[in-house]
Amino acid sequence: MRRQVLDILLACAALLPFYSIYAAHCVNPDGASGFIQYDMPYYVANGRDIFERGNGFAGPNPYDENPNAPTIYFHWFTWILGFSVVVLGLDPGFVFVSLGLVAGISGSWLTLQIIRQLIPDNRAVTPVFLLSMWGGGLFVLFKCFLNLAQGEPLLSDVLMFDLGRGWWFMSWGRNFILPTEAVYHAFAAGIWLCVLRRREWSAVTLVLVLAATHPFTGIQQLLILGAWNLAQLIVNLYSGRPSSSEQPNEMSTPKVDLSPLWRGLVLTAGLAAFLGYYFIFLEQFASHRNLRSTWALEWVVPPIVVALAYGVVMLLAFQRMHGNWRNFVPETWFFLVAFAVSFLLIQHDYFVKPHQPLHFARGYVWLPLFLIAAPRISSWVISVRDQSSRARQTLILALVILLASLDNIAFLTITTRENSNNIPLSHDARDAFRWMDEQQLEGVLLIPDDILSYLSATFTSAQPYHGHKFNTPDYPTRKENVDAWKADGTQGDWMETIDYVLLPAENNSLQQNVDHWKRLYENNGFILFERSPLKSSQKN
Repeated sequence: MRRQVLDILLACAALLPFYSIYAAHCVNPDGASGFIQYDMPYYVANGRDIFERGNGFAGPNPYDENPNAPTIYFHWFTWILGFSVVVLGLDPGFVFVSLGLVAGISGSWLTLQIIRQLIPDNRAVTPVFLLSMWGGGLFVLFKCFLNLAQGEPLLSDVLMFDLGRGWWFMSWGRNFILPTEAVYHAFAAGIWLCVLRRREWSAVTLVLVLAATHPFTGIQQLLILGAWNLAQLIVNLYSGRPSSSEQPNEMSTPKVDLSPLWRGLVLTAGLAAFLGYYFIFLEQFASHRNLRSTWALEWVVPPIVVALAYGVVMLLAFQRMHGNWRNFVPETWFFLVAFAVSFLLIQHDYFVKPHQPLHFARGYVWLPLFLIAAPRISSWVISVRDQSSRARQTLILALVILLASLDNIAFLTITTRENSNNIPLSHDARDAFRWMDEQQLEGVLLIPDDILSYLSATFTSAQPYHGHKFNTPDYPTRKENVDAWKADGTQGDWMETIDYVLLPAENNSLQQNVDHWKRLYENNGFILFERSPLKSSQKN
């Protein structure tokens, strides 16, 4: 019991540096929405529409205001978000961050249990676990070297090679910053732990549940577990045959463990259902096909990034494997399979048309390599502890962890200082959204500010005219219409689809564009206009 409590505390401690981003978000003078990255709010919007425009199980695209938008999207994580916000009445940002916190602690704890499973000596567990959560690659060191070679300031643009300014999370622990990734990674860690503990059917159950809520991680873990079961089946069939030295015996039958076959069949059925939903069912709808075309993005992983992200752990893993193939335990082979599948997925642009290969990185290449090397790392940790005084061993281990964590330290420092990915929500805007939500306003909402317009689908039941830039049908045209309207009041047929307009209270010029509309609500920062009855009748 005592160790379990200590493990939970250690798992929480490993997450604390990453949650510094939320601390910076909460003290933002522009107001906090609870969302620290652009893609986060639309998960709640998807969940809301399951209950507000959908059938309680699935929902339409929340950024498609067409009343005939098909009800075709279901993921259980977004369902939980929608239920919490619409049915329970909880704040969207609070729900999102709270679920992420629970998933983050769970995923961190499960990662710790994986380390314990691999390392029997408790003296090495904590340092190796912290390295698994905080460790990264060579992004910062390599950029500092280039800066020195080119005569630039030492710390100039140290996130240059860390794709997306570090938001693509090439190592493991940083993924727990995002609640969505925290959920997926907690499931992935649970799946891997089940494999290590020989609870393969539990792993199959978890991977099927995971596949029901995220396409990229879902298919990735399905392929990893499927490939592992296939490898197990081949080994079992091979080892179940009589050896060449044995005399044939017609009465004897090789005893072959076929359980990987049955698990493989279940995984194949799950993969078939997965592919059927995404590539057959959804493809029947023109609105989804148009949306999907915007997702086929060439977000590839350049070779230099591969080398800098995985070079260190790859060398450590190779050192562990070199000359030791015949002594591999099953765990090593599993992590090799996980690495191979994930590496091929992040490089799939070499074989087929790329569909965001970066989505398959997310630490799923880095961690298997680290776990292969973990026993060798633990041996080094134990040797340091056996051969050094307490003060010296503490200093050495602290320096190693610090050096390994430079990428994460740079990312957290720069991100919290710049607050560049922050999604703010002022108190006045929040009050306006709260009032709209209480009134259950339905219809198309125009907000000149791009971020507020996007957030409106998350915090209200209205449909924004232009919302998420990749999920809004014909977003570039809509953005041009809004910009022209903001600039000189230009109105076209599109304006006839608008039911409400939310404007800054101090912007008199924009208010003149709707001076014939009814004022429905106002506070110190915003005024909400409703289309006048005359215009409404003309619209109908």
